[in-house]
Amino acid sequence: MFSSRLLVKSKTSFYLSLKFMVDESPNQNEIEVPVRFRILPGMASVTAQQLLIHTSPDSVLLSFFEIIPPVILDTNTEEQKKAILQAGVVAECVARVNIPKSKYAEFVNTMQVVLKENDSLSPETK
Repeated sequence: MFSSRLLVKSKTSFYLSLKFMVDESPNQNEIEVPVRFRILPGMASVTAQQLLIHTSPDSVLLSFFEIIPPVILDTNTEEQKKAILQAGVVAECVARVNIPKSKYAEFVNTMQVVLKENDSLSPETK
């Protein structure tokens, strides 16, 4: 059995602290093990401008969407422009992340720390 905690180490990095129970004795000896995060070189990076949040009794599902607007040129006829406007645009789901409710508040708090430390990310500074 193990428990984990996401900790802020500095303004630009985070680390995860995992505590493993060594045995099932009443003392519950624990050891802390560092976790090395690895992002595979071939992993695609996508842009998401929209987010849907679904909740269930046990988890929070985040669905991220990318919208690629249609190209509307001055050379398009009025009928072509109307057709594009009537058809709308497709929001393509590019990633889904399922987070246990027990960890969701910790994730949100960590993101708020990053937002506060990076004023350029905050909507209030724009």
